[in-house]
Amino acid sequence: MAKEKDYNEQDKSFVLMMIPHHQKAVDDSIMEHSKGMNDEIKKIASDIIFSQLTQIETLRKWLSERGIKEDGKMKM
Repeated sequence: MAKEKDYNEQDKSFVLMMIPHHQKAVDDSIMEHSKGMNDEIKKIASDIIFSQLTQIETLRKWLSERGIKEDGKMKM
């Protein structure tokens, strides 16, 4: 028996938009970590990198479990 759909278009859209949003935070934090000079801010950037990559992984798993592909159209 097929699994009942447990999401709507809003859920799907949210997940697809959040991935590039989180990736932008990762990219900005990597830039800060490599070029910034304030150790406190660099630590915050490191924390952001870890947390956002974890969120991206969770979102991609959610998509994969539902057979939804990232189409690359949702870019920031």
